[in-house]
Amino acid sequence: YNQLIQPIRMRQVRVNVQTGLECEANINIIAKFDECSPVYKGEYLDTSSHLGTPYQSGAALKTASFGRSTTHHYDGGGYVVDLPLLMSPEQTVSKFEELKKARWVDKHTRAVFIDMVTYNPTNLFYLSVRLTFEFLPYGDVRPAYSFRIFKGDVIASQIDQVILFWLDIVAFCFIFLYVLFDI
Repeated sequence: YNQLIQPIRMRQVRVNVQTGLECEANINIIAKFDECSPVYKGEYLDTSSHLGTPYQSGAALKTASFGRSTTHHYDGGGYVVDLPLLMSPEQTVSKFEELKKARWVDKHTRAVFIDMVTYNPTNLFYLSVRLTFEFLPYGDVRPAYSFRIFKGDVIASQIDQVILFWLDIVAFCFIFLYVLFDI
């Protein structure tokens, strides 16, 4: 019953390749490899074009930084792929196969965020979902998720919604008065 109300956005954060002694890794591992992909830090952020997709800043994407991940605080920028609302399931699978074949996610990827917003007309609420996959330098992938529910607007023709709206206002007024009298 939930309806998508904006395109599904996949955003990737990448790091630059490091070589030799500049690698932030175990010294025994560095001797075995010519290059490494470091942990995510602002100074290692890769902002060059990736598979023909330009890097976009958080301001350009209107995306806030994200800090509820398991290891790092990521800025709002990255490489974005949007899946249009009216894509058929076959087109969606085809798009994922295309990204997989082009190696959109590789050893320089540090995080992939999948954001979507749905609307539930039955219960009159919006649901914002963010799935996060962190790719750590040593090969571990750590998933995380975030759900936020927003109540829809009050519809004047539905008396129960109007009553609940005014009860919320009264409750906040009582809380404010209680704090004021307590001070």
